[in-house]
Amino acid sequence: MSDTIFIFVTLKNSLKITLHFAISILSLFAISCNSMSNDHSQLQTNETLVDKCANFQTVRLFEFLRDSSNKGILFGHQDDLAYGVNWQFESGRSDIKEVCGQYPAVFGWDIGGIDQDQNLDGLNFDDIIAWIQKAHSMGGIITISMHLDNPLTGNDAWDNTPAVDKILPGKSHHKEYLSTLRLAADFLGKLKDKQDQYIPVIFRPYHEHNHTWSWWGRSSCSKDTLYCALENDH
Repeated sequence: MSDTIFIFVTLKNSLKITLHFAISILSLFAISCNSMSNDHSQLQTNETLVDKCANFQTVRLFEFLRDSSNKGILFGHQDDLAYGVNWQFESGRSDIKEVCGQYPAVFGWDIGGIDQDQNLDGLNFDDIIAWIQKAHSMGGIITISMHLDNPLTGNDAWDNTPAVDKILPGKSHHKEYLSTLRLAADFLGKLKDKQDQYIPVIFRPYHEHNHTWSWWGRSSCSKDTLYCALENDH
């Protein structure tokens, strides 16, 4: 399995995201979403998590993934609660549940189009928040990808015109990029459970970066340039 970049997000406030990296080769445990127990009594602080200020929920998720990594595969489904075969926006429905009898362990969502009312899949962002809260309440793991439009051309994420070097500090499109990150931070800041605690998220910006079809892909920028864009505190 190829290297996977997992970025655990710590919200400093609604206008700032600090991105920290945990780069690892993972195989994950096949398990239903209700298997992450709410029993916190046995949790130990993880000394290997990069962000030493990570909140309890983030540490708990990280340790669950780490401890399960040699046991199997976590099965996930994008937009699972939103639509499926011959249905959409029906409360409680899931193609995975209807086929397998259980909801998936991992629920994926995308915030491409964060400057609009709907994301690139045509889903309202307020609805996405509600679905994330529902999935989290069932014990599901949340991933969020971010297929942003090409900041240089304004075309969609699959326009592979090189642009990453233009969003770095001091470059021509850095301020516009920061505005987009503020919108992303505002969205992430709304992801709270019924106890008003932040819902932990595996944030996946610039995923599939080793392919060529996006403006952050290997044909459009170097690995060092991409990591430079990711590692800056915004």
